Amino acid sequence: MVASTSVPLTVKSQESFISFYRSLQLLQNINRGTSRDRYELIDRTYQREMDLSKENADAKAANKAGDPSRFQNITVPVVMPQVEAAVTHQTSVFLTGDPLFSVVASAAFMKEALQLETILENNSIRGGWSRELMMFFRDGFKYNFAPLYVGWDQEVTYTPQTDLAVSTKEGIPKKVIWSGNTLRRLDPYNTFIDTRVSPSEFYKHGEFGGWTEMMSRIKLKSFIAALPDKITSNIKPAFESGMSTPSTAAVDTGAQNFYIPSINPAINASEYKNSGTNWMRWAGMNSRGDRAPIDYKDAYEVTTLFAKVLPGEFHLKIPNQNTPQIYKLIIINHSHIIYAELQTNAHGHIPIMVGAPLEDGLDYQTKSLATNGTPFQELATTYMTSIIASRRRAISDRVLYDPSKITKAAINSPNPSAKIPVKPSAYGTPLQEAVYAFPYREDQLAASMGQIQNIIALGNQLTGQNPVSQGQFIKGN
Repeated sequence: MVASTSVPLTVKSQESFISFYRSLQLLQNINRGTSRDRYELIDRTYQREMDLSKENADAKAANKAGDPSRFQNITVPVVMPQVEAAVTHQTSVFLTGDPLFSVVASAAFMKEALQLETILENNSIRGGWSRELMMFFRDGFKYNFAPLYVGWDQEVTYTPQTDLAVSTKEGIPKKVIWSGNTLRRLDPYNTFIDTRVSPSEFYKHGEFGGWTEMMSRIKLKSFIAALPDKITSNIKPAFESGMSTPSTAAVDTGAQNFYIPSINPAINASEYKNSGTNWMRWAGMNSRGDRAPIDYKDAYEVTTLFAKVLPGEFHLKIPNQNTPQIYKLIIINHSHIIYAELQTNAHGHIPIMVGAPLEDGLDYQTKSLATNGTPFQELATTYMTSIIASRRRAISDRVLYDPSKITKAAINSPNPSAKIPVKPSAYGTPLQEAVYAFPYREDQLAASMGQIQNIIALGNQLTGQNPVSQGQFIKGN
């Protein structure tokens, strides 16, 4: 692998890159809101959190308060089992070997093949490739859009070294630069690519791509320290920049570029990400009460951008200025570039691939496995909701009574063994004339349960699955 080269950027080049970045963010606004809404809808369906009705909320509150007599609406699980079955199959096929990727070669190159295989194994263990690829598979089956960063990275790390002149009892840390292959699953909500090309060919023909993540002050300090090189003049302005000020915030459909979906109503994910305000830092003071040398913020939006550009258009004085070249930029709060690197890889592609398990030539219009299964989950849930509604009705005694013979308080008494007195007007008449009960009939219960099973079977047929592939034991298989 040819190592990428850090490049210095003049102020004019930085301004050109920032202008380019903001223009592509404006381009992303055309479809960013629609894509995020679609992902959020799929995640709510996957997590079975689509029912926001007052009736269901009241039943949940009653159950939480200790009242077990209230029936909650149940969403029939169809999408999650289908997605997880597909992920399990891919995992069992591709991620159960050791090493994950074997190297095959002729007998003359067996030693070299073993060395390459050992390097890949070490990289996969260090980078946690199995975890990243499992999430990559899940994104593909949920959204049919699974971005994955595949690159050669350099990272500053430390190794213990014995130096008797310093200490005879313990080693001292020595700074070294680790280089290796990296796989990283990217958050679809906060990944942007050139949508003018097919997702499966983005890495080859796309003009730009990248992702945005949120970092705390300490994490960003560690992140910058691990970079092999950096633009030091921009580090202090980057730390002092805010996420939501007009001069630094990228134009977006929302208030910020970094998007946090709201899926689970029991947890406010936005508060988890944005918590931790330090009022001393807000006032620009340190813990001793002095003026802090750097006005740190609590959180930062860090964007990694890969752009295929003509260097001459960005005032870069390098050879082949009119030949497309790929640059990696790290931008803090959409305004300050702290790292720039020329990608000198042999393949000449943007190191972001987008997985699309279902590919039919419709590109971004192709439905995912989860989207295909959603109507079957909704229809099965409709039948289940009718069953729950029937049970709610069945537990209520439906009677007709004569208020001239029995009081309303007596007929609605919650005491199951209450003695109900009759009024004098009922004396000498049959009690059947005072009260008439007619039980609720559930004739369609069995039919509805059968329809649910048939609907689930149709959904499995559409996705090419069966009970065996979902882990169920079927005699004869």
